[in-house]
Amino acid sequence: MTRLLPFLTLMFAALTTQGQDIKINFTCSMTGSSIEKITATNLTSRQTISLPGTETLVLTQLFPISNGIPESPDLTNNLNAFPNPFAGSTTLTASVTEAQQVFVRVMNLTGQVITETEVNVPAGENAFRLSVNSPDIYLVSITTNRGTSGYKVLCTETSGSDNCIQYTGMSPGISIGSAGSGLKSSTGTYRIYYVPGDIIRYHCKSCNNQSMVMTDIPVASKMVPVQFSDCIDAGGRGYATVMVGDQLWMAENMAYLPSVSPSSAGSENFPAYYVYGYEDSRVSAAKATSNYVKYGALYNWEAAKSVCPDGWKLPSDADWLALEKFLGMTSEDAEESGLRITGAVGGKLKETGSEFWKIPNKGARNETGFTALPGGYRQMPFPAINGTSDESHDPYGSFSKRNYKGNFWTASEVGKTTAWSRTLGNAENGVTREPDNKSLGFSVRCIKIAANANTPPVAAFTVNPENGTTETKFELDASTSSDAETPADELQIQWDLDGDGTWDTEFDTGKVFNCQFSTPGSYTVVLMVKDGNGLMTTATKTITVVWPSITDPRDGNVYPYKKIGSKTWLIRDMAWLPSVSPGSQGSRTEKLYYVEYYEGTNVAEAKQTDQYKTYGVLYNGVAAKDACPAGWHAATDMEWKEMEKYLGMNDVDLEVFTATWRTSGEVGSKLKESGTTHWANPNIATNTSGFNAIPGGCRMPDGTWATFTVALHWTGTAGGAESTWQRCMINNESGIMRYNEYNDWGMSVRCVKD
Repeated sequence: MTRLLPFLTLMFAALTTQGQDIKINFTCSMTGSSIEKITATNLTSRQTISLPGTETLVLTQLFPISNGIPESPDLTNNLNAFPNPFAGSTTLTASVTEAQQVFVRVMNLTGQVITETEVNVPAGENAFRLSVNSPDIYLVSITTNRGTSGYKVLCTETSGSDNCIQYTGMSPGISIGSAGSGLKSSTGTYRIYYVPGDIIRYHCKSCNNQSMVMTDIPVASKMVPVQFSDCIDAGGRGYATVMVGDQLWMAENMAYLPSVSPSSAGSENFPAYYVYGYEDSRVSAAKATSNYVKYGALYNWEAAKSVCPDGWKLPSDADWLALEKFLGMTSEDAEESGLRITGAVGGKLKETGSEFWKIPNKGARNETGFTALPGGYRQMPFPAINGTSDESHDPYGSFSKRNYKGNFWTASEVGKTTAWSRTLGNAENGVTREPDNKSLGFSVRCIKIAANANTPPVAAFTVNPENGTTETKFELDASTSSDAETPADELQIQWDLDGDGTWDTEFDTGKVFNCQFSTPGSYTVVLMVKDGNGLMTTATKTITVVWPSITDPRDGNVYPYKKIGSKTWLIRDMAWLPSVSPGSQGSRTEKLYYVEYYEGTNVAEAKQTDQYKTYGVLYNGVAAKDACPAGWHAATDMEWKEMEKYLGMNDVDLEVFTATWRTSGEVGSKLKESGTTHWANPNIATNTSGFNAIPGGCRMPDGTWATFTVALHWTGTAGGAESTWQRCMINNESGIMRYNEYNDWGMSVRCVKD
C-alpha cells in the first residue's frame, strides 16, 4: 500500500446557526436564450452540484477551525465504523436522541469532500454505508442538532466502486437513504458549502449549446447575470467562455480534431494535430481517449493559427500580456522572458485541486474561471529546438509532462521557426513566457475578436443618506452608471433592495429610486445596469438600518422606538433613576426606584452595575406613572390591550385579569426577545413585534428579587387606591398575564408616545 500523507489539521466545523444562507439566482441576458443547467463548484473543497437554470443555489457557510472537528459532549464516541480498517466499504453507526436531520460528510487528506449526504433519521442508532474508490485515511463527520463529531477511518484496498455515503436505516443493509454530494439534498435544496473566502465557479449552459464560466467569492445573496457567447468550432463542438477583465476567453482547451498524427510525425510548416498519448491516425479512436476528453487536442503552431471558431482568434502575445497585467503582473515582469511570478498569475489561472494537476499545484486558485489544465505537450527530438537540427539524434518526438505542464500557443512569431508561448506548471504560481519551436504540440485557448465588440456597462450608484433608521427615506441614484456604446439616458436599471436574488423593480431608464426599510438590519442593495445590446453589470452597496430613537433629556439615555399597531412604543425598558433604594425598603404610596440586586442608595454606583446597564430600573407602582420622558407616558392598560389585540389575542382573553396565561395569539412570544442572551432556556419567543421584552425581574414586597426568567411591566392605569394593572411574561410560556398588583412591587416600565 502507498505511504499515506500526514493528516491535515484544518477541517470544517458544524454549520453556523448565526448567519444567513446566501441564495444565488441566475438570469440570462440574451433574447431567445435561457439557462438550461448550472454546475457550481467550490474550488477549495471541490464540492460540485448541478441544478436547472431556473433553480436557486444555496451557499451555506462553514467555519474553519484549527484542530480537527470539535466534538460535542453529547456526541463523543457516538460515531463508529465497523470494520475499520476496511477494504472498499464499511458501515458507520451513529446514535441520535431524537428524530432530526443529520449531515454526514467524508473528506480526504487534502480536505476535499469526496461524498456527503443530508437525511432525516429517527431517534436511535442509525446506519450508513460508506464506499470509497481509493486506499487512504478519511475523516467522517456527523452534524446533528447537538453539534459535530469526527471519526477517522482507514481504507486498505479499493472496492472499484464510486465514492458514496448512503443511509441504510436503523440497521445495516437496508438501503433507504440518498447518497452523495452533487445531488439535490433531501430537503429539496441545491446546496454548496463554503468557508468565507472560498471561490465558487459557476459553469452555465444554455438551451442553445452555449456555455459560460464565472467565479465568485460569496458575500451576499444576489442575482447573477449570465451573458452567453457563441463559441462553436468547425466540427460543431461548443466551448465554455469566461470574461477576464475586458477579454472574452475560452474556458477550456481547444479540441477541434480534423485529423490526428502520432507523436513521431511533425512539421514546422504544415498543420499537425495530436492527442496526448495517442500514437495512431484514427480520429474517432483518438476522441474516445480520456486524455482527449479531459485536455482536448495538441497543435503545432501552423495548426493552432487556424483552429479557432469564427469570431475568435489565437491570442497574440499582446493579448496574453494584457491578461497577465490585468491579473497583477507588473509591466516590467510581463515583458521579460522566462518565469514571471509577480501577481501570482499562474495560480489565478490554474484549475484547483489534484484531479488534473499533480501536487503541489502551487498557488492554484482559478479565481478567474480560466481553468488552465496541464495537457502536457508533444515534444520534438532533442536537441532540435529553437530552429536547430541534428541528424545524429532520433528524429521521433514523444509526449511529455501531462499533469505537470500546461503549454499554450500565442499567434505572435519570434522568428522563422519560433513563436511566443505560455507555460504554467504544477510547481509554480507564475507564468513562463518564451519562444518555442513551431513544431511542438501545445494546447490552444482562443480569445474573442474584439473589433466592433460591445463592452459591458459600468454600474455605479450612490446612497443618500448612507445609513439611517426605519423612518429614513433613502435615495438610490444610478446616474453615474455609463456605457461606451449606449447613451446614459438609455441605460436600463433595476434594483434588488435586500440582496435576496429577487429584483424588487422592473427595468427602467429612470436612474433615481427612493425606498424605505421597515425593520433594522444590514441590507445589501444590488443595482443591475443593462446596455442597449443586452449586456448587464451589477454593483452593490450595504445600508445599515436601525430603529429611530429619542434621547431622554433628564439623563441622556437613548431609547429606540417603533410603531406597533396604532401606537408608537419605546422598545427598551426605562432607565430613569432619580434616586435608588435597597430592596428592603418598600412603599405603596411613595415613589421608590430599584436596580435589581443593588442594596445601596448611591445612584452613580447603581448605574455602574450590569443589571442597570442591561435591564434598566424597577419602579414601584407610584413611581412608574412618572417614569417616562416628556411627550411619552407609561402605557395604559387599554394601550396594552390594543397592542395585544393587534398581535392576535381574542376578545375573551383581552379581559382576563387573574394570574392566568392568556395564550391566544401567542402574544408573549411575539413580544419577547428571542434567543437566550438574556432569557433563560427554554425561551418560547419569536419577537415578531420587535418589542424586545427582556427579563428585568422584579422587587417583591418581602424585599427579595425575582430571577431573570420573568419580565413584569407596570401599566399607567391604577387598579385601586394602592394598586396598578400590570403585565407578566416568563421564558417558558408563549402567553402573557394581566392582573392588578399592589404598588410595593418593583417592575419595569414601557412608554408610549403621547
